[in-house]
Amino acid sequence: MRVFAIGDLHFAGGTDKTMDRFGESWRNHDTRILDAWQQIGADDDLLLIVGDTSWAMRLEEALPDLDRIGRMKGRKLMIKGNHDYWWQSAAKLRKALDPSIKILQASSIIVDRVAVAGTRGWTCPNDVFFEEHDAKIYEREVGRLRLALKSLEGRSGEFDSLIVALHYPPTNDKHETSGFTELIDEYRANVCVYGHLHGDAIKRGLVGTRGRTQYHLVSADAVSFAPAEIMLGRLPRHATMRPTEAPMRRRHIETIDIAPDEFERQVKSWLETSSRRMTRFEVTGLRKLAGAGGEYEIDAVAQLEIFGGAQIVVLVECKYYKSAVKRDVVILLGANVQDIGAHKGIVFATSGFQSGALEYARAHGIATVHVVDGKATYETKGYGHSPDPPPWLNLPKVAGWMISLTPDGHESFQLLGEQHLEPLSEWLGST
Repeated sequence: MRVFAIGDLHFAGGTDKTMDRFGESWRNHDTRILDAWQQIGADDDLLLIVGDTSWAMRLEEALPDLDRIGRMKGRKLMIKGNHDYWWQSAAKLRKALDPSIKILQASSIIVDRVAVAGTRGWTCPNDVFFEEHDAKIYEREVGRLRLALKSLEGRSGEFDSLIVALHYPPTNDKHETSGFTELIDEYRANVCVYGHLHGDAIKRGLVGTRGRTQYHLVSADAVSFAPAEIMLGRLPRHATMRPTEAPMRRRHIETIDIAPDEFERQVKSWLETSSRRMTRFEVTGLRKLAGAGGEYEIDAVAQLEIFGGAQIVVLVECKYYKSAVKRDVVILLGANVQDIGAHKGIVFATSGFQSGALEYARAHGIATVHVVDGKATYETKGYGHSPDPPPWLNLPKVAGWMISLTPDGHESFQLLGEQHLEPLSEWLGST
């Protein structure tokens, strides 16, 4: 079973409210979502639908939309969003829904050893949109998430992975700790999925790894109107793959022992595996491309087409260095992207990046990946010596850290591996 997630379907619900009024990217969004799922989904997959499903005001008006969802492949889990006014009592909903659809309302469910706990959530304190009257609803929703998670206590032998599903973001726009993230940490959730954010607000969402949990923003426009696959093939839940702010630390990273051709094959494999949500994807090796300023030699070029027909050209540089990549390397790639007329650029390096390189990459939308020994992804609590990982973890030979700078200048790391490529996939598919 694979797990996918998407939110904010905003089906019309018998109204004349079409989403293209919110931008051209929303035109025919409903058929694009359904077509995408028809192509990538399977009957044994699980699809999480995280709120704002229909604009309908009453349940009977939402039934055509719910019927469309019922006809979609696989099993579906739904939670309530702030615009789901049609959402009535759980008992009435269950009678109206197709048997392939289950609802989560301050509750949990286990499907093929994957546990999902869900509730609507609410705007978090200290958010730019948080007002005094929000406090009571926020506290109530935190309590509901606790109830959902407590319902799994005593059942740990029945599941291997835990997903927390919310409609609202689990943090405020500053990514500060909230009651939701405290519960997510307390119950050691592997994944949190949420929606609600659209347009420019997508940039404010928490995406990537925080503590031991991978966070995914899956509102429809954030995932290019195609359900995002949620990779669960990581570590057992009692092992840690990413540090919290303190007192956890990342293992010291040394230059990986890998041949240059193996390094380039690994990069190509990651790019190809990350392309599952694309309708067309091709990676070619060393290429010479013509630009306005002459001919340029590029390590690799990825050409892809995302759902909706957008054509994307990505320039890929593989730097097999012993010292950290300098700013001028990233500047050159950025200039090549602009001169050739490509859309994106990404640098994979065996040696990490100097701060100036990361600053330029952030300012110009270039992705940076530090390719490392798979053992470097193992992390432990406390300071001092970090022991070797136990053999039962089956860590990959090669892994990567997708590195970016936060607005306050701190480095942010997102783990990459054969079973953990969502950050790369999301970056490739974003427009």
